[in-house]
Amino acid sequence: MVSDLPGSFSQEHYTRAQVLALFTDFLRERRLTQIDARIVREFCTLHGCALLYYSYVLRIAKEAHLVRKVARGTGSRWKVSNFALEGRRVYPEPLANFRNR
Repeated sequence: MVSDLPGSFSQEHYTRAQVLALFTDFLRERRLTQIDARIVREFCTLHGCALLYYSYVLRIAKEAHLVRKVARGTGSRWKVSNFALEGRRVYPEPLANFRNR
């Protein structure tokens, strides 16, 4: 949940889907294959949001399967999925949502 604190994405009138679309465009324009917190903070600054919301962006990107964590600890890195780099706007559903046919 995004708070209504000053500098939050909801305060800037961005919905969750808009944040994902903006983040996908950000990744694709820069052709990034791996990211870290510094890059996500740059994204937050670019869109006028407080730096502390980088974890929110990473969390919703992970839930949408845009990124996955490949390194842990202070050197945390996130691998960007191929479909985000190809410019596809449709986010895949988790496998649990598929029915056996």
